[in-house]
Amino acid sequence: MTSVNFALKCFPKINAWSFICHPRIFLSTSCTRSINCHRASITRIKSPAYCRMYPCLLVNSDGSTIKVRYEKPRKIIRLPVDVSTLTEEERLARLDQRKPKSKVVIEEELHELDMASKYSHLWKT
Repeated sequence: MTSVNFALKCFPKINAWSFICHPRIFLSTSCTRSINCHRASITRIKSPAYCRMYPCLLVNSDGSTIKVRYEKPRKIIRLPVDVSTLTEEERLARLDQRKPKSKVVIEEELHELDMASKYSHLWKT
């Protein structure tokens, strides 16, 4: 019995043409792909359902950039800078940037007498 006749006997709804086009489906000796952790690193993501990933720009501490995909819609992600590798001036400048800014309050003194004399010509006497 040939493999075509065997496939037609076991699968009555399958015609001979589909067996010729897809012989690996019907053969019991067909090999399968080994799926392991290295498969995703060398090819694209082939998962049938995966969460939405957004294109994003990752900025390293040295200023170099890499295009990555991230789960949240962000334009730029900056990695933190290692303060121990900076010079003393750069470290102090970064520490000054972290401190809260003090708000400058400008108080205007109102001179009621001066303001009254400016508009005295508008009053009825």
